[in-house]
Amino acid sequence: AHFNRALVLAARGDPEAAAAGLAAAINLRRDPRFLLADAGLLPVIPKSGEEIEHWRERFSSRLLALSKSDARLPGPPLDTPVMNFYLAYHGANDRDVMTTLSDTIRRMCPTLDWAAPHCTGGAKRDSDRPLRVGIFSSYFSDHAVAWTMRGLVDHLPKEQFDVTLFAVASSTGSVLPELRDAATVVDLPYAYSSARQAIAERECDVLIYADIGMESLSYLMAHARLAPVQCALWGHPVTTGIPTVDYYISNEVAEPSDGHSYYSEQLVRLDGVQTCYRRPDMPEAARPRAPLGLPDDATVYLCPQSLFKIHPDMDAPLAEILRRDPAGCLVLFEGGDAVITDRLKDRWRPVFGNAFDRVRFLPRVAVARF
Repeated sequence: AHFNRALVLAARGDPEAAAAGLAAAINLRRDPRFLLADAGLLPVIPKSGEEIEHWRERFSSRLLALSKSDARLPGPPLDTPVMNFYLAYHGANDRDVMTTLSDTIRRMCPTLDWAAPHCTGGAKRDSDRPLRVGIFSSYFSDHAVAWTMRGLVDHLPKEQFDVTLFAVASSTGSVLPELRDAATVVDLPYAYSSARQAIAERECDVLIYADIGMESLSYLMAHARLAPVQCALWGHPVTTGIPTVDYYISNEVAEPSDGHSYYSEQLVRLDGVQTCYRRPDMPEAARPRAPLGLPDDATVYLCPQSLFKIHPDMDAPLAEILRRDPAGCLVLFEGGDAVITDRLKDRWRPVFGNAFDRVRFLPRVAVARF
């Protein structure tokens, strides 16, 4: 009960209360799942840059201690979320901490270290057939990851690439019809062993993970060798730290000159951008501002990102924009949980001062309304 409650508190953005709950659970039983969840805590909305550093240090040191212990998990930790997702929004180099996480997970769950039969024994590919490319994601539905992938999949030359999409059943919905039209789709359960076996049976030459780190299954699956070449795409734009992921596919536009130092994988810098993103269907007429609570004469500054992406270093410049523009109104969308929105508001009030009266948090809406 302490463990389950702590996971809810962590997801709601209250790592301090989650840590207290996990401490109570560990005091009753030193279950390796409890220890891993405690090590993996991070804030959703950090209070400051100093708090980011505190939790990153806690994250690394506790994982390192676990990696040196004899703690073992009975199976892949799908029910023990580690909140490494939020590392990508700290503005830091995550290579070392992600490598530590991967090493710890592999040590605690040795069954992750597995290779498909066609990846062992020096098997050679038949050069006369197209390259078998698999792409794995839990988000091939009406989701940003699918929107970035559909143009790419559709335009890959069919005479060169035999493309299979490994689509994990999830609450996000069914696979986009245009993706089913563009490639073979293998529907996978959200279950580690059966999903891993299904991918291995396709005998891919290259396996691309569209978004490692967005959820637990993709992260755990990537620790196996399911294709001779395994790559990560930027559905979640951060290194994996996983030794069985060989390449990170990025581009020259996105990477600084020392970009390779941020990746455990070999960084591939393609020319141009590897995303073919479609222009959305727009409504015929714009809706009036009044129903949204926005003044007609205001200059609207829209920041339509998830709130956890707003780094504390952004706070002062955003506040300064409103101070310099008395007619300015800063508009954001609420977090998935009211606690997340409230935490950002608490962080901003002392920074914005009187200008906070001109900050609006609108309810989340469907794509067409957005």
